[in-house]
Amino acid sequence: MYQKIESRPFFNEQDRLERVYQFASEQQFTYQENENFKQWKKGLPTFYLWQYKYGKKIKNIFQVKAPELGGEFEIFDLWLMDDGGQMRQTTCLLFECSHLNLPKFHIMPKAEWNSLEAYFARQERTPIFPEFPSFSELYQIYGKHPDQIQPAIPPKLLPFFDKEGRWHLEANLQFLLLYRKYEVIPADQLLIFCQLGHKVAQCMIGNDFDEYV
Repeated sequence: MYQKIESRPFFNEQDRLERVYQFASEQQFTYQENENFKQWKKGLPTFYLWQYKYGKKIKNIFQVKAPELGGEFEIFDLWLMDDGGQMRQTTCLLFECSHLNLPKFHIMPKAEWNSLEAYFARQERTPIFPEFPSFSELYQIYGKHPDQIQPAIPPKLLPFFDKEGRWHLEANLQFLLLYRKYEVIPADQLLIFCQLGHKVAQCMIGNDFDEYV
């Protein structure tokens, strides 16, 4: 669905900044060009995506209020250094809602497993959602407490992952984090990304979830 924007050296950072700023202004969203990552993440739980040790930066940040969900979205580009030493960017959507109290888990595409993850996958127990074989074929759910994770994920959300592919969804307490690893959402598709995040959040807090097309 989304056009892939290449990482450096082909990534035009200034053009990205100008386009996101224009989008945020048109939508009347609060925009911030960048922020110190260590300061920004204070008060947030630990997510898999920012476990990387080096080069973390947060840029092109804007907030979207969602009073109908009792929460707020924050969309941003996260820069980090990958295992090959290259700086990469990932557009993320972070949702915070006081109505949520989720166990820590991570829905991850199996196509992105490294060799160690693939080894442990061969040892895995029965999938958390065996009644959704297409989902279980494409995705793995990581978390220490499967008995708590299963009731926390509405089954009606799972077909979304079948359709879209390559999405990551992380959860911890009152936070959700949605992204495609190492992919930048183009500025002209950020509104669609916001709407998509709204639908996922809506489902996770137990409201009706319209099928995403």
